Amino acid sequence: MKTERARVNHISLKEITSRVIKTKEDKELFNKELQSLRLSVRIAELRKQHGLSQKQFADRLHIKQQYISKMETENALSVSVNTLIKIAKALNKHLIIDFR
Repeated sequence: MKTERARVNHISLKEITSRVIKTKEDKELFNKELQSLRLSVRIAELRKQHGLSQKQFADRLHIKQQYISKMETENALSVSVNTLIKIAKALNKHLIIDFR
């Protein structure tokens, strides 16, 4: 007996945002949140690639584990450049900040 796969209509993020975001202010807020999410995900990815728990990572940075959790889940845009430099150093990475 043949099983039918459910067809999923794929829609791009650009199309979704064009349907939902109507004002310039909404677009700016969305872009800010998207940047924060990207940074949060990147910090978590790097930590995990190095096999570190949030606690171990926090100990390396001399900060509280709760701050790591907040960076990875809530608002990474509130992280200072100093903290980003500490993160890069702790993970043997180079921090690159760019404007495009």
